[in-house]
Amino acid sequence: MAVETLVPDVPKTTGKKLTKVVPNPANTYKFANDGDTLLIVVAKATETKVKVVPQEKVDGLVPPAREVACKEGEFALGPFNTAQYNNEEGQVEVSFSSGTEIEAFIVKSS
Repeated sequence: MAVETLVPDVPKTTGKKLTKVVPNPANTYKFANDGDTLLIVVAKATETKVKVVPQEKVDGLVPPAREVACKEGEFALGPFNTAQYNNEEGQVEVSFSSGTEIEAFIVKSS
């Protein structure tokens, strides 16, 4: 299992082509998060579960990953609260159950 670091795109008023990621379900992905970062998922017919791993402990335990089922459409996840979702490096960690017929984009507002 590899860990890949993704760089969020920052949109501009003149337009910006977004960097597409075709996820590998064997990998974990992480990206810098300032609390204004979104994960955009475009899913085709095959359902993919996107897991976002919380980092903040509750009663000494890490809560289970937030799992979002994405199928046939465009989904926006986030923004992610930095205290709850950022790891020690200030990044959010996500994984995908499938890499078939799915694309992901990381976008931050500023």
